[in-house]
Amino acid sequence: MIDQIRSSTRALPEERRRQILELLHRRGSITVAELGQLFRISPMTIRRDLDALERAGQLKRTHGGAILPSFAQHEDSFAQRLERAVEAKELLAEIAAAMLNPGEAIFLDSSTTAYYLARRIVNLGLAITIATNSLPIMELVASSHVPHLELIGIGGALRKLTLSFVGQRTLADIASLYADKTFFSVKGVTPNGNLTDPDAQEADVKRAMIEQSREAILLVDGTKFQQYGLHIIGQVKVVSQVLLADTSEERAAELRAMGVQVRRIWR
Repeated sequence: MIDQIRSSTRALPEERRRQILELLHRRGSITVAELGQLFRISPMTIRRDLDALERAGQLKRTHGGAILPSFAQHEDSFAQRLERAVEAKELLAEIAAAMLNPGEAIFLDSSTTAYYLARRIVNLGLAITIATNSLPIMELVASSHVPHLELIGIGGALRKLTLSFVGQRTLADIASLYADKTFFSVKGVTPNGNLTDPDAQEADVKRAMIEQSREAILLVDGTKFQQYGLHIIGQVKVVSQVLLADTSEERAAELRAMGVQVRRIWR
């Protein structure tokens, strides 16, 4: 497919858009930068192609690229997500908590997987600092009686669906901090390694936390490779390590081939 594209870089717009769609169906998501390199045309021309295909209902534009319409899954509430893949989330929380050292400061995002990690931290009585935009995690830590477990609540506009704070205030709060580690999860990981979220503002928060930490650890189970969000957070290679639960070795090998350290865990 890529060789065919490179051999027809002077294709008419209609043919180029057909090839873009074919590539999108193969990969699940694409970026403007990737398409510009493949077709050897300007980003502006690529964006016009993507805009035209979106108007035709054949793809959904994202920050820096596009995704298939069917990949933009419905976003469920925090309460609904909390009851899914419980065993995998508890296992991820157990391993993630073992990675923490006394006195460290960490970011936790608004995912339910991060909530399970916060609960594990409280149960173990770890002496660390948690900075989070998740209201449930704030309430969990605030109501605990663990000595030397500190909480930094990251404010902003409250999203009632996810019980999380988002927006410019949230990003400013994150930018004023620097953590040892970020632990986060995502709606889904696309076949070419894009991390996705259903909401643009949630994606911004996760991206900011990754940038403002020494290490970023992605916590995912097998379901994250079967569903996708509309908005791209970044490539999986931006994280320091991926913890995988309830996932095949083949899936782990695919991620390692993308240049990321992967730890596959199971009971």
